[in-house]
Amino acid sequence: MQRIFPVNEQQLKPHIGHPVLVYLRDGGEIFGVFTRMKDGYLILNEDPSQYVPAANKNKNFKIAGKTVKAKLKQNASANVEEQKTSAAAGTHTGYAPLVLNQDMIFALFILS
Repeated sequence: MQRIFPVNEQQLKPHIGHPVLVYLRDGGEIFGVFTRMKDGYLILNEDPSQYVPAANKNKNFKIAGKTVKAKLKQNASANVEEQKTSAAAGTHTGYAPLVLNQDMIFALFILS
């Protein structure tokens, strides 16, 4: 277990796809899989097949140490239908995606 401080994009980038434990300032605890951080928001449990980083379109990128080929969706309507199906079935982690404001986070631990 590794504490990440300060919680920012540079510190978290190497940990994309890893399980995390987040302690909130109000005393709550959240467990999830770190997907990305954008504009001061921590995003957990997002399906990586639905998110293609802008800088890595049509290239390989790593998730939890595994190289993945980024694929862009050719048909927008098929993508919408796929998202509806994915939302109904749950995400790859079995948890709903979460977006947390950076100011809500008291402590963040990487669990790998």
